[in-house]
Amino acid sequence: MMRISAAVDTVLMDGLMKLGLMKKRERRELARFYMHGLGHAVGLNVHDVGGFVLQPGMLTTIEPGLYVSETLEGIDPSYRNIGVRIEDTILVTAEGHKNLSEGSPREIADVEALMKRRGIGNQPLR
Repeated sequence: MMRISAAVDTVLMDGLMKLGLMKKRERRELARFYMHGLGHAVGLNVHDVGGFVLQPGMLTTIEPGLYVSETLEGIDPSYRNIGVRIEDTILVTAEGHKNLSEGSPREIADVEALMKRRGIGNQPLR
């Protein structure tokens, strides 16, 4: 998981540099926008202890998230107060993996339509 996290850090830094939000390619600079890691194990506790080698039958999340605080200095104000996060739950299989959340909506219109539906925790059933 550490190699995957390092690769994600590189991709995030590339994107933030391209947008002009990061001036230096440093982990400390990335941490201003990326406060947590790539994911965590899922088990008896939703956030199980990590530091593991992925093996068939294990569940893990992949949930990179970037957040631009309104208090960050030295960045274009039009980016302030923006957060982007996608979370997937992944089952490790002998053949590779299965994304258990692959059917979740990803586009804004699809998420908004889902949130308007009754009975998923956002509107009471009557």
